[in-house]
Amino acid sequence: MNTRILQGGVLALLAGLSWSGLLEAEEHAEEALRHAEQAARSSGDSAAIREHADAALNHLEAAKTTKHANPKALQHLDHGETDLNDAVLHARRFNSQSAADEAGDASRHLELAQQPAEVNHDR
Repeated sequence: MNTRILQGGVLALLAGLSWSGLLEAEEHAEEALRHAEQAARSSGDSAAIREHADAALNHLEAAKTTKHANPKALQHLDHGETDLNDAVLHARRFNSQSAADEAGDASRHLELAQQPAEVNHDR
């Protein structure tokens, strides 16, 4: 009897930790999107684009840890990561328009990654 109670408690704790991890990953995905959008709106300011794109990349890495259950979402996160890396590269070269365009592309992918699996379409 005590073993069953203990097992139930352990399972409840693990479920709670798992749910907490999912919420944290969603928060990171939202922050990555917010920073990518801010980078896209910062055309003409290479330093701001690089700052926001770097912040988005940091949040994106954390978000990717639990999106593996949805392959389409993970695919969009990967594309968004590529676009953000390109945005940083362009911003380092002071090509702010190309950097902002790449950040905009990243924003679209990050937005698609947050949609439910049945709604998530390729673009």
